Amino acid sequence: MKRFSQSSYARVARQAFTLIELLVVITIIGILISLLLPAVQSAREAARRAQCMNHLKQLSLACLTYEAQNRYFPPAISFDAGQDATNSGNFRPNWVGLLLPFMEQQALYNSINRQNYLSDATNKTYRSTVLEVMICPTDTGHDDKCQQNGGDWARGNYAANVGNQRLNDFNGGTASAGWQNTRRRGVMGLNAACTIAQIKDGTSNTLLLSEVRVGLHPIDRRGTWAMGTAGASALSWFGCGGDDNGINPSNDNSDDIQNCNDLPQAIKDRLMIERMSCWLPCPSYQAAPRSRHAGGVHAAFADGSVHFLSENLENGGPWGDCNNPRLWDHLIGSADGVPFDASKLGL
Repeated sequence: MKRFSQSSYARVARQAFTLIELLVVITIIGILISLLLPAVQSAREAARRAQCMNHLKQLSLACLTYEAQNRYFPPAISFDAGQDATNSGNFRPNWVGLLLPFMEQQALYNSINRQNYLSDATNKTYRSTVLEVMICPTDTGHDDKCQQNGGDWARGNYAANVGNQRLNDFNGGTASAGWQNTRRRGVMGLNAACTIAQIKDGTSNTLLLSEVRVGLHPIDRRGTWAMGTAGASALSWFGCGGDDNGINPSNDNSDDIQNCNDLPQAIKDRLMIERMSCWLPCPSYQAAPRSRHAGGVHAAFADGSVHFLSENLENGGPWGDCNNPRLWDHLIGSADGVPFDASKLGL
C-alpha cells in the first residue's frame, strides 16, 4: 500500500480553493461584469441608432425618388374634401402608403382598396402589416397595435414635417390657408406637398422627416405608420405659437392626440414620466418629434441627409412668439426666407 508523506498531503490540500478565495474570485468577476455591462449596453444602443438612421435614410431617398417622378413630394396626410383631419377616422393613403412602390413594397401598395377608407375591414391586411423600415429599434411597444378606427394598425416611428401649424388650419381638408403660409409651411402637408423648387430655404436646411414615439396604449394613435394624423405619421404645430415646441417637449399640455380622455389614469401618469404627455380635451392638432435616444432625435432633411438633432436646439418654448422665430422654427419652415447658421445645429 502506498504511503503519503505529510508534504504530499500539503500539496493536495493546496490544490483546493478556500471559501474566502472563492468569494474573492466571485467578487472580482462581479466587478468586471459591472464594468463591462455599460459598454455592452452602449454598443447595443449604437447599433440600434445606426439602424434607426439607416431607416430614415431609406425613407428620405424614397421621398426624393417620388418627387423626381411626380414633381412633388407625397402629401403627408390625405382626406376627402370637406372632412376634418383632426378627428375623422376616414383615412386615405398617407405619405408612407404612397412611398411603398419606392420601398420594394409594390404588392402591399396594390392591396389597398381605394374604394373604401383605410379603416374599413377590406384594408385590414394593409394597415396591420409591420414595415421594418418604419421601426426604430430603440423604441418599444411595436407589438401593441393601435385599436382605433377598425383596429390592428401597425406601429412605426417616423413622421413627416407638415409644418408649424395646426391641422385644422386647413379648411375642410383642402390645401388652403395653412399650406399657403410659406413662413410656416413644411414639406409634406394635408392634401398638398412641396416641389423641390418650392423649398426656398434650401433642402439641406429644411426638415423632412423625424422620429416619433409609439403610443403607450392601444387607443393612443401615436406611432402608427398608415394613419395620416398628428403624432401617428405627421408632425404639426411643433414650433412657435403652440405649446408643443421643439424636440421631446415635456410640458403636460404638449402633444394633442385624440382619445386622450379615454386613457387609463396609470397610462396618463406614465406619459408624464416618459415626457410624452398629451392634452386631454383636444383632437389631433399637434405633435412634436420624440424618441427614446438620450438627448434628441434622428431626422432626415430634404436633401436626403440624416442627422441627430439635440433636444436643446434653440426654440421659443411653449407659446413662442412667431414674430421672433428661432432656429427650430426656421428648420421647420421650407420657405420662410430666413437664412440661419447651420453650425448651430451641431451637425
